[in-house]
Amino acid sequence: MISYRNKRILLQLIPFGVIPFVFSIVYSLLEKGILGDYPSYPSTGNPYNFQLLVPATLSMLVGIVLGTMEILYLSKWFQERSFARKIILKSIIYLLSLVVASLIINILISTLELRVSPFDKQVRDIAIAFLSNLAPHTC
Repeated sequence: MISYRNKRILLQLIPFGVIPFVFSIVYSLLEKGILGDYPSYPSTGNPYNFQLLVPATLSMLVGIVLGTMEILYLSKWFQERSFARKIILKSIIYLLSLVVASLIINILISTLELRVSPFDKQVRDIAIAFLSNLAPHTC
């Protein structure tokens, strides 16, 4: 039988997984609608292949990891902090976590698409283009 504490933690984790999953599906469908059958992203030249469940599942896993970190560690660490400090520090922690997670997902998907090592020059070039090109522009 699951203890009350563990059941409560699981119920708190559900939104951290479901919300990114739903938004990732919406984003993937919007991206497909915008890019259509275009073979690459116009601003970076990175190859584009429509996938619905891979990014959605990965974003759900990232959400659950961040939710676990929030519920088990950050909530206790921030109990004695002021509201302004909580907002600033949590924003920094979440921003860094999401950038790292996005980079890892980008590398993973590029590795699977190109069927090369994650340390291959092609994957590294795609990751650098992903990180350095923040504002898309038209060609």
